[in-house]
Amino acid sequence: MDASTVYTIAKALPDKERAKLYDMLKAEQKPKTITKIRRKKTQIDFTVDDATEYLISNYFNKIKTT
Repeated sequence: MDASTVYTIAKALPDKERAKLYDMLKAEQKPKTITKIRRKKTQIDFTVDDATEYLISNYFNKIKTT
């Protein structure tokens, strides 16, 4: 027996019996568990002073030539 045969038979059921079949199938279906992949937290290798120095030297001290 394949799914199309079962589908045809299920369509022929009265609404009440179709709802009962759906509930039985739903109860039998196992929910899939989703596992999250945990990422390792990386250590910050710079300080606030390093970040400030980087920003000043790379973004605020550029000479604009036009």
